[in-house]
Amino acid sequence: MQNHRTNNVQFHTSQILALGLALLVCSMSAWAGSNSDVPSMSGNDNSQSMQQRGFFGSVGHYLANNTYASLGYLRFDYIGDSNNLQVNGELAQALAGGASVPNSGSTISDEETVGATLGIFIPKTAHHLSLEFGLAPPIDFAFQISGAGPDIGSKPPAQLVTGGPIGRKIGTFKTLPPNFTLVFRPFTKTLIQPYVGAGAMWLHSYDQDVTNPRLSTAADTLNATEARFDLSQPWACVAQAGFDIELPKPLFFKFDARYVGCATVDATLELGKLKSNGSQLGSITTENDFEAMLYQASFGINF
Repeated sequence: MQNHRTNNVQFHTSQILALGLALLVCSMSAWAGSNSDVPSMSGNDNSQSMQQRGFFGSVGHYLANNTYASLGYLRFDYIGDSNNLQVNGELAQALAGGASVPNSGSTISDEETVGATLGIFIPKTAHHLSLEFGLAPPIDFAFQISGAGPDIGSKPPAQLVTGGPIGRKIGTFKTLPPNFTLVFRPFTKTLIQPYVGAGAMWLHSYDQDVTNPRLSTAADTLNATEARFDLSQPWACVAQAGFDIELPKPLFFKFDARYVGCATVDATLELGKLKSNGSQLGSITTENDFEAMLYQASFGINF
């Protein structure tokens, strides 16, 4: 199972890198037919310099003079909402006290990590437009239930199975949150350079693990397999605003806020199977209107 997860992560990472490369190739292809953005390296005109360097040499020359990167603090605040927990299966309903849990829902934890931004200015825009690729190391999140959800298992006969209410935290998962934005800077020569952007983020998650001790107790009591949960992985939209402050060249300070939304994430908690006959214990599901804010403060360098 672990090998499958590792291969799955490697496969998705390859997709991310391929998409980033595709964006780069599209940008370079748009530029390849013209060369006024590339400064001449000699007394000859830019066209002659481009012919001398060749296509890949010209691309490398452009990247060396029209890209930027930053690294710093990144905070993730989840602000989304969800519907009530929906319960499927007789044994699951016995634990939850019915087919639905009123005034309940699910959420994920807020987290802090290191964030990086890679950007390339789009040719022929005088550095007013750029493509940005935001990335971070894999982030560990807690998957939680809210409202009346943590009280599941608090009443007989469920109490005899779980030993008490299951509590807030269900488990953990990792996410790799790549996002792409098209950024517009109205001012490119000022000390402070505000910008806005729009793009997309892939809500990719993996290594889901149920860590709730009450659910483990229920599995042991019923002689059942361990519970597990799964999250769907849609694309979300991104709206971005921020500003750069010029420091001694080629450095700058960057503050950035990104809203992530326009996505629905389906969460499913499978309660396992009876080992005696393979019968399903049931499941608990919820539909999340995903919304989050990402805040980043970092130092960067222009190339």
